[in-house]
Formats: sequence, C-alpha cells, structure tokens
Amino acid sequence: MACDDLTSAIHVRVDLDDRLLDWDYYKVACGREINADGRLKAFCLDRPIADVVSLTLDDVSRALSIADEEERFLLFLELDALQNAAAHYLGRTTISSSGRYQMAAIAYDTDYVEIRQTIMPAGQTAAPAPGADCTPAGCGDCPGCGI
Repeated sequence: MACDDLTSAIHVRVDLDDRLLDWDYYKVACGREINADGRLKAFCLDRPIADVVSLTLDDVSRALSIADEEERFLLFLELDALQNAAAHYLGRTTISSSGRYQMAAIAYDTDYVEIRQTIMPAGQTAAPAPGADCTPAGCGDCPGCGI
C-alpha cells in the first residue's frame, strides 16, 4: 500500500561559523529520503548558510546541468525546503509564504546547530501560533500561518 502522507521534514546541520554541514530531507510517515540525486548536497555543503538562502533554482539547475523537468521539480522541492529552514535559522522571512514550512526545533550541540522543520503538503498549512495576530487569508503577510 502506498503511503499517502505527503508531509515531509528537513533537518539541517550548520557549524558554529554558520556554514552548511549536512541535511536530511525526507518524507515523515515512512522516513523515505526524497532528494533529486545528491548533487544539490554536494553543491551546497560548506557554503555559508546566508549564501544558500540567496541561490536561485535557475542558477543551481544550470550549475548542476539539470534540464529534465522531473529532476528540476525534485531539485526545487529540496532547495525550497533547505532555503526555508536556513531563512528560519537566520531570523529572516521564509522564502515561500505558503505557510507550509513550520519550525519544529533548533537544537544546539557543541560542534553544530541543527534546524528541524516540518513541511506540510501543498494546500495545507499549520494552524497559526496561539495568540498570533492573523490577518485575512491570502494577504501574504500573516505572521501566524504565512498565508
């Protein structure tokens, strides 16, 4: 039976100098890894996390010679998740304003910081945080749900 839970997660590890150490991007229900093919990880590792946020899909696709639409779509999903986790960590507005990206935790270790983020399926958003001043849906400025 196929898994119909489309919720995913990303765990990003950043060293104490804010350089990207590693990340795991996977489907939550089955723990199955979902990534294009590992080229994005090789391309981004050891970069400053602020630089990762500023990458564009077109630039990364070109650099990795990704022309196939399916590969480009998988690259988009992984890059978008990585960039939103990085933006959360840096205290910036997330890249996607869909409200799908929800910070789960930031954990500090002696050698690195881990950012854990849950990604809701497209079309679903998490409920606004308690007490959030939520503006009307669709405005793009909601601090609670990002809609």
